[in-house]
Amino acid sequence: MKKLLFLMLAMCAVSAVQAADAPKEEVQKMAVINCGKGDLPDATAGTISLTDEHLQGKETARMKVKGMWVYNMTKRGDWSKYNYLVFNAFLAGDKPYKGTIILGDKGSQKKWAQNNCGVPFTLKPGENKDVHIGIEGLNISFGDGRPLDMANMRIICLWAPDFKDAEVYFSNFYVVHEEE
Repeated sequence: MKKLLFLMLAMCAVSAVQAADAPKEEVQKMAVINCGKGDLPDATAGTISLTDEHLQGKETARMKVKGMWVYNMTKRGDWSKYNYLVFNAFLAGDKPYKGTIILGDKGSQKKWAQNNCGVPFTLKPGENKDVHIGIEGLNISFGDGRPLDMANMRIICLWAPDFKDAEVYFSNFYVVHEEE
């Protein structure tokens, strides 16, 4: 009986150690804009350049933005497995930056005006780490309010008309899936 009890305790201890050593589930993520690979917006209403200023961690480049930019994604369009758009940003100066990330799908690309979704965000002066923009369940902001087709995302746009002269240094943009 003692041998059986000892054997059961030993098996429980081994199971506990194996569970502790098991790899943790990694966050699913996909790069949407990779500054280190030279990704820059297709169209701008401002000034955009790659820079090595204000880098954090493993970053190799940031996108320096003055004004508005539009990024037309043709290769990285399926966001259906993700629930957040995430980026880091350094805001130069001493005033908060209120902007809007405007997202568009394949249908938006055909007819942009009032056929997209705007999600507001605010940056504080200095480094803004892991800014999360919720993308799950988004609908077109105007018109019929149809759901964005997350499997066919095409456009990401930064809109901040009141801060056209602000300097913001954006890191890579990722879509991620994080458990709530």
